[in-house]
Amino acid sequence: MRTFPRSLVLAIAAVVLGMLLPTAALAASADVRGTSVIAPAVDNPAPIFTDTNGHVFENEIAWLASAGVTRGWEVSPGMYEFRPQAQILRGEMAAFLYRLSGSPNFDVPTTSPFIDVSTDFVFYREIAWLAEQGISAGWSTPAGAEFRPFLSTSRDVMARFLHRFQLSPAFDAGVSPFRDVTGSTVFATEILWLASEGISTGWNVGYGCYEYRPYQNVTRSEMAAFLYRMENGGTTPLVGNTCAPPPSPLVSDHVTSGAFCGQARLGWYGYTVTGVLMRCTQLPGETQPRWRQA
Repeated sequence: MRTFPRSLVLAIAAVVLGMLLPTAALAASADVRGTSVIAPAVDNPAPIFTDTNGHVFENEIAWLASAGVTRGWEVSPGMYEFRPQAQILRGEMAAFLYRLSGSPNFDVPTTSPFIDVSTDFVFYREIAWLAEQGISAGWSTPAGAEFRPFLSTSRDVMARFLHRFQLSPAFDAGVSPFRDVTGSTVFATEILWLASEGISTGWNVGYGCYEYRPYQNVTRSEMAAFLYRMENGGTTPLVGNTCAPPPSPLVSDHVTSGAFCGQARLGWYGYTVTGVLMRCTQLPGETQPRWRQA
C-alpha cells in the first residue's frame, strides 16, 4: 500500500476540516423559525438586513447583529431579513441571552430540565444554560417543569429575564412611574428596575402619565433596543410618579380663554393650545359661562 509523507497528510486534513467546520457551526445555530443562523462564524461578517432600513431601532438591530447575537433569516444567498415586528419567542430569548453572554461553556445536562424541551432541540443548550443560571425555571406542572419555547415573550417576563441576567441587582424601587404597574403586579420590582436603568420607559400617554403594558408581547426590534440599552447605557431613567391627569369631563378640542363655552359644558375642563388648563364657569350676573383658567 502506498504511503504519503506525514506533512502532506496533515495538510490535507486541515483543508478538509476547514471545509467542514463552518457548515457544522452554522447548522448548530439554526434559528427555530426558518433558515436563520444566529451566531456568526469568525470569518462571517454581520449581515445587513433588507427590512430594517429607516426603522426606529435600526442602529440597535445592527448592533445586535454585529455582536453575533442574531443573523436573522437568509431569504436568498447573501440577503437577510431581521423581521423586526415579529414577536420574540422564549426559545429565541434564551438564545439571545446566551450569545450576549459570550456563549459560555458549561456542563450541559444529559437530561433536560424541562419536559417540553428535548436534548436535541435546536436551542437546548441555551435553554439549559438559562435554567442553570436561575434566569428561568419555567412553569411547574404535575408532569414536571415546562419551558414553553414557542410561547411569545411578554414585557413583564422580559423584565424578569433581564433583571436575573444582571444577577438581580438591588435598587430602591420607590413609587411606580407606571400607572399600570402597582405593588400587586407580579414582576413589579423587575419592571421598575428596567425603568430606573432607562432600559424601558414605556409609553408616555400624556399629563405626565406612563404605561408599561406588562402583558404585551415583545417584538424582535424592541428586544434589540432593550439589550442595546442594557449593555451600552439606557435612556433617561424613569423614576417617581409624575402622573397628573386632568379632571373630567374634558373636551377633546382646544379652548380659548374668555370664550363662551355654553350651558351644556358648564363645569367641563379644556386645554388651550399652549397647555393652560381652563374650566367652563359662570360668574354671578353673567348670562353665559366662559372658559377661565382653572
